[in-house]
Amino acid sequence: MDVRKLGSQPPWGLISPRYLASMNTTDIKDTAEELQEQAQSWKETAQEWQQRAKDTARNAAEVTDEYVRENVWSTVALAVLAGCALGFLLGRSRE
Repeated sequence: MDVRKLGSQPPWGLISPRYLASMNTTDIKDTAEELQEQAQSWKETAQEWQQRAKDTARNAAEVTDEYVRENVWSTVALAVLAGCALGFLLGRSRE
């Protein structure tokens, strides 16, 4: 069923009361099923994005951990340098 045939139904799924009143029960059931399918699709897409973000974050953490373990002193020096630079910038902003 094409919901756009029934009136001014927006394509993104919001249903106005006037549009809903123009529908019969079969149309309402069909529209409800389509909205449920669309919601399920969005849920699956969101879960895929969440899993991808989780995997990416885990990989970044593992790579960072490996780098820090292999380059301890250069990592410490970089952290000290960044802390000093940040302290200098924040100290100057108070004057």
